Amino acid sequence: MRPTTPLLSRLKTRIRFSTKQVAKGFYRGSNVGSLGAHTQHGDYLIDWRKTRHYVVPDLRDTQLTPFVSGSILEREKIPVDPSGNVYGRFDGMQYLRWWKDQNPNEYDWFLQREMQAMEQGQEQAETPPQTEVLTQGREHEPQVDQIQTQQQQEQQGQPTR
Repeated sequence: MRPTTPLLSRLKTRIRFSTKQVAKGFYRGSNVGSLGAHTQHGDYLIDWRKTRHYVVPDLRDTQLTPFVSGSILEREKIPVDPSGNVYGRFDGMQYLRWWKDQNPNEYDWFLQREMQAMEQGQEQAETPPQTEVLTQGREHEPQVDQIQTQQQQEQQGQPTR
């Protein structure tokens, strides 16, 4: 079916949109009107006669029941099983306990290595550190020496090259 020419010309002219024609792009309101009035100073006073009021029924002798039974216990914030393991999030100590339980040989080897490193660290702390002469990274030192000699010559009054 095709619309006639006069009907097409009328459709081309602007007609008032309905909410179904424009979908989310045009808000028509709820036909309530204003709920108050503006004052001289820009404030807005609400006229409580124009607002919607809902009457709440008396709930003292109601037959309504909650969605959850009152006999259900409240859950813990962080669930823990009887052996002390934390479900979900866990801290570093919990991870180390889990690692020790899962890999006892690796844990023992790592523990021995750390203990040896601590003992060596204590022995090194007792002996004074030896000073080492660094040979790498000293390419800039001849320039520094040259600048220092120039400054000394200027202080003594000798001409510089």
